[in-house]
Amino acid sequence: MGYSYRDNSRTNTKLSGRLTFVFTMIVGLACWAYGSVLELGFPLHSETSVLPFWDNVCEVFTNIYAAYGVGLLLLLIAGFIMKRINDIEILTRFKSQTPFLLFMILICTNAGMPPLREATIFILSVATVMYYVFGTFETHASIASLFNIGVLIAVTSLLFPPAIWLAPLFWYALRKFEAITLQGFMASFVGVFIVFWYIVIWSLWKHDFSILTAFSESVTDINIPDIKNFSIGMTVSFAFLVMSLFSIRINRYKNGIRATKMFLLLMDMSGWSLVMIFLYGQYSDTLFATLCLLSSIQFAYFIESMWIKWRFAVYYLFLAILVYSYLLPLWNF
Repeated sequence: MGYSYRDNSRTNTKLSGRLTFVFTMIVGLACWAYGSVLELGFPLHSETSVLPFWDNVCEVFTNIYAAYGVGLLLLLIAGFIMKRINDIEILTRFKSQTPFLLFMILICTNAGMPPLREATIFILSVATVMYYVFGTFETHASIASLFNIGVLIAVTSLLFPPAIWLAPLFWYALRKFEAITLQGFMASFVGVFIVFWYIVIWSLWKHDFSILTAFSESVTDINIPDIKNFSIGMTVSFAFLVMSLFSIRINRYKNGIRATKMFLLLMDMSGWSLVMIFLYGQYSDTLFATLCLLSSIQFAYFIESMWIKWRFAVYYLFLAILVYSYLLPLWNF
């Protein structure tokens, strides 16, 4: 048998072994629990939703532990979806827990995420859209599924208005994977349109356009963030993303055509997240979490590509920086 880069990787020690998995989970859960002690983001309140529905959700979760538990569960489901994508496509050269662990620790050390927010639903929706997109690689997506994704994006945007920009990203991804036709595009467009059509009809009936007004104001509220306000963890993660992109670029001939196309799409989506962060600075913590979700596989690829001795050192150093960046402002506060 000839030399195979992929097969050779399987003989290496996986980063996401039992000890690393348990240690990362303990650290992540400890950070999330520490947030509950400080009552970060509690009691729940509507931040971005233009619907009164979220106020009802806030009234239900009056217990801080229930709010933190449900919020973490939804985010971990999003992380598991990204892990599932990697397990199916083997983008990191072997099945690995590393994408899930990286996303988990990035989320738990993000003080702007706990406990349960509209943005939590947005991140879960992004993961769902990603799973669907990668499942349609070089196949024609079904009309019904495209319509459902369109509805999902529209409903999510009513909870988190900047999510409406997920629609053109979704269409771009399907077009890049050659998985959408004009008929399919119209189905997904109708899925987005019909939700807002119901909102317009309801507003006309009630003579109350507050929902549409609040939505348009939120979408057009451009606020360029001051990079000086970015945390150490965010800055290091940005640098980590750049190094990951270089690693993928250097090894593109070793990954195969299919994996290369998927990594190129992940790069484009990460770029979309970066643009969103710099357009909507008031939601930078939330959009940074979205970037972490979309970049988790790329981060994992970068680390798993390293020489074994460097692999563990870089991973634990990255983890330590994230935890330090999370605790430092809280202790000073």
